[in-house]
Amino acid sequence: MEPTVTTTVVTPDLALEWLTRNTNNRTVSKKHVALLADQMAANEFEFVGDPIRFDTAGRLLDGQHRLNAIVESERSQQMVVISNLPPEAQVYMDAGRKRSPGDQMTVALGIRNGNQAAAVVRTYIQWRDQVFLSETRKIGIPEIVTWANDHESLLVDATLRARRVASARVPTSVAVSGALYVAAYKINAEDAGIFWDRLADGVELDADNPILTLRNGIMRRAKKERWTRVEEWAYYVRCWNTWRKNGRLSKLQGWRDDITLENLRLR
Repeated sequence: MEPTVTTTVVTPDLALEWLTRNTNNRTVSKKHVALLADQMAANEFEFVGDPIRFDTAGRLLDGQHRLNAIVESERSQQMVVISNLPPEAQVYMDAGRKRSPGDQMTVALGIRNGNQAAAVVRTYIQWRDQVFLSETRKIGIPEIVTWANDHESLLVDATLRARRVASARVPTSVAVSGALYVAAYKINAEDAGIFWDRLADGVELDADNPILTLRNGIMRRAKKERWTRVEEWAYYVRCWNTWRKNGRLSKLQGWRDDITLENLRLR
């Protein structure tokens, strides 16, 4: 019996019926199903030709997460369906290395340092959507690439500036620094440029300048125990907010045991 290939609109009812044939598959990832369902519900799930696959006995070999997401989202989706595959074909499915968010950034947008750029976007979205502290929502590749496509020049600028700081013997997290630059740029682009330039080069920063205090704090902390990304974000915010008010700051004391969303908000 030869394999057949068709294109079908899979309804929630049809997906539910097909899932009854799911008798020999890996454990379902509820997080991945939830991510796909969210994309489907928001009309952000892209048809890319990944097939639903059945063997000669009608058993489901591949596609259980997408089918569960169709049921959960209650949204029909167009799918390629391959039937009559030999049962042993399942062993060879998903054997290749999946593209990372960084790979997708490079392929879709041609952005260099794709992994770091993707980390900048993910961190920024987590902060923007107020899940930075809890990480309760997984940020998927389509969301990362869509944001990057809509803000390409800003993302390139943010990643380069964060890399410049990190390469100037200031061991900051590129993801945190780049995401913060995006947030600061949206408040005041000129101030953001000045702040990150001086953070990188340390030029003309007198004592108690919040930028110098942050710069020294990052370098000093790295010799002991690097800050967590939340701690680093909070200290960036404190120094940025103080600097924007023309304030002085001689040392970093803060919220290591009491970091809230309010502590993470730039002004």
